[in-house]
Parts: sequence; C-alpha cells; structure tokens
Amino acid sequence: MTRVLAALVFIVVAVPLFAGGQINWVNHEDGLKEAAESGKLIVIDFHADWCKYCVKMDKETFTNEAVIKEMTDNFVCISVDTDKEKELQAEYGAKSLPTFWFLQSDGQRINYLPGFADASVFLAVLQYLSSDSYKTVAFEDYMKKATQSE
Repeated sequence: MTRVLAALVFIVVAVPLFAGGQINWVNHEDGLKEAAESGKLIVIDFHADWCKYCVKMDKETFTNEAVIKEMTDNFVCISVDTDKEKELQAEYGAKSLPTFWFLQSDGQRINYLPGFADASVFLAVLQYLSSDSYKTVAFEDYMKKATQSE
C-alpha cells in the first residue's frame, strides 16, 4: 500500500515536471521584489478571464516550450487580473487586453506590447529584451538581422 501511494505521489508531482515546464506567475509586489533580488527583467501580463485573446495567449503562446524557457530563464513574470486590480491597470495605462509591460529589474519601464502575439512574435520580443538589444537597436532592425541570419 505504501509503495502504491508513493508511486501515485510521484506521478502527480513529477510527471508534469518532465512533461514540460510552465510559467511561474507571481503578483505585482512579489514580482518587483524578486526582480530586484535576481536582476531579471520583468514582464507584466494584464489580462481578464472574459478576454478571448488573453485566453488564446494562455492556450497558444504561454504553452510554447521556447517561450516558457525564455520567460523562466530571463524574466520575472507578473500576472495582473484587471478585474481585480484596476489601480494597477490604470497605473500602467493598460487600456486594451491583453497588454504586456516589460520592465528592467529595478522596475523602470522599457516598453509595452498591446494585444495578442503568437509564440514566434512573443519569443522574438522576449529575446530582443533579454539580450539587451533594446538598448542599442530598434526592434525592426533587430528582426531584420535575425531573419537574415536564419
């Protein structure tokens, strides 16, 4: 009986870890603290349950293994439900959903991305930011160079 229980616990806990990662979303306050301590960039996802493109991001973009890896390795991921946190939505001016804000580890705002982005576009934005290319190169030029090297 103990072996059966141990096997069930292993299946419930370990199998999802091997089946692929997932994004560790945190709240705004905890995310800012974590970023300050880790030096990671920040991505804030402004979303709502009723938003069909927010749900589409969750199902399509945020399940992509490359997106998950990039976000996990290089970003602190903050989730803001705009129905519950209207003050934060107003503070960042997230008028449409979804909207993604990207910040430096100290909370300084870099830029934002409104609307749905498929996995390839979102990954390109994440890599542009995590490589610090945004400090010296326009995104359009970064993308031209990236597509030329493929």
